[in-house]
Amino acid sequence: MLRLLPPARPSGPPSPKILILCPTAELAAQVRSVCASLSSTRAFRTTLITSHGAPARDQIRNLKTTGADVLVSTPGRIASLLRASGGGGGGGGKNKNANAALDLTELQSLVLDEVDVLLLEETFGPQLATVGRKTPQDTQFVFVTATLPAAVVGQVTSEFPGVSVVKGPGLHKVAPTVEKHLMDVSVPPGSNRDAKVCFKYKTDALSTALRRQRHLKT
Repeated sequence: MLRLLPPARPSGPPSPKILILCPTAELAAQVRSVCASLSSTRAFRTTLITSHGAPARDQIRNLKTTGADVLVSTPGRIASLLRASGGGGGGGGKNKNANAALDLTELQSLVLDEVDVLLLEETFGPQLATVGRKTPQDTQFVFVTATLPAAVVGQVTSEFPGVSVVKGPGLHKVAPTVEKHLMDVSVPPGSNRDAKVCFKYKTDALSTALRRQRHLKT
């Protein structure tokens, strides 16, 4: 996809060529970092817009000022921008709103990272539908996931007949000699945006698990 990126448009509303959607702001930030490292060998601009960090108004202003070839975000934030923008894509149309916060008429590829989470959690359904209505008909869809449940395969193949499945070398495969333990590190809803509280919940859970399952080597 990066090889096919055309020169950035000098003016008009922000119109990314590649849109990457992640289920969480934290994952989106990680993806943005990877894109930034790739841009050292191929000149393109990557912008991150999520509910974390700067207020939405400041993020929109920055997006309009700097533009973006690759835009990394979450379904909720992008859906909000598109609803506020009115026109700007959809059905392959090229109607542009000069004052729009975001325009998808030049979108070439839409990447759904952790697509199993995005498709199986009902929260993302309406948000993804909003993005889909604003996406040109000839857009390439790329679905990325480390796990591929049958329900996700069925939904993708029903909506995108002829989709190609490309599997990697199994980087996430766990060695058969490794014993796995599942820990609940859920944070109370009122504190799930406090980085210090989230970190403490996770470290406390990990420390408790290590004390209960002592090993000679860790």
